[in-house]
Amino acid sequence: MASEDPQDQLDEAIKKTERLAEELNQEKDPHAQLEEAITELNPEPKTLSVQIMLCLVHHTVVRKELSQDSWRESRPEINICQSCNVKTAILRCRDYLPKRLYCEDCDVSTHAKFPLHNRESTIEEFYTPLPPTTAISLHSDGKYALHEHDCFLPLYVAEVICGCLTSTVYVGPGKHTVLVGINGTCNIYKNRTVM
Repeated sequence: MASEDPQDQLDEAIKKTERLAEELNQEKDPHAQLEEAITELNPEPKTLSVQIMLCLVHHTVVRKELSQDSWRESRPEINICQSCNVKTAILRCRDYLPKRLYCEDCDVSTHAKFPLHNRESTIEEFYTPLPPTTAISLHSDGKYALHEHDCFLPLYVAEVICGCLTSTVYVGPGKHTVLVGINGTCNIYKNRTVM
C-alpha cells in the first residue's frame, strides 16, 4: 500500500518515472511516450493540469524542431561558382543577376569592373558583408582568408586617346576617397591615368 507521506509518494513517483524512461522505446514518438508514462503514473482521467503540461511539452518539442528547420534553411550550402562552373562559390553578389555565386578568382575579375556591388562572403559559415576593398584568397593550407586590395572607381577608357593605343595607358591609384555605403565606409581611389 502506498505511503501517506507526500515526500515518500514523490520519491516513489520519481522512481517509477525513471524506470519508465529506461523502458521506453527510443523509436516511439516522444509525445506518445510521455502520455504513456503519465497514464501509468495516474490511471485516472487526465486532469486539466496534466493536459496543460502535455500541451507545453508538445509545444516545446515542436518549437525546437521548427527552429532547427529554419536554421538549416538559413545556412549557406556548398554551391558551385556560377561564372566558371568549376570551383566552390564562397561569395554572393546581391547586385549581379542572374549569376550571384562566385569563387575567389571570378569575384576579382567580375568586381574589378563593378566594385560597388553588395558582396557577401560565406567563408565563416554565414553571410557577412564585404567592403569593396576586401578580397578573398585561398591559402596553401586550404583555408580562405580576407585581405585588402586597391579598389578603383569604374573608369571608361576610350579606344584611342590622342593617337595613343589603350595598351600604353596605365590606370593606377589616384586621389584617396572615402565611400560611405550600405555596408559601411571603405577607402577607394579615384583613377589616375598615366600614358
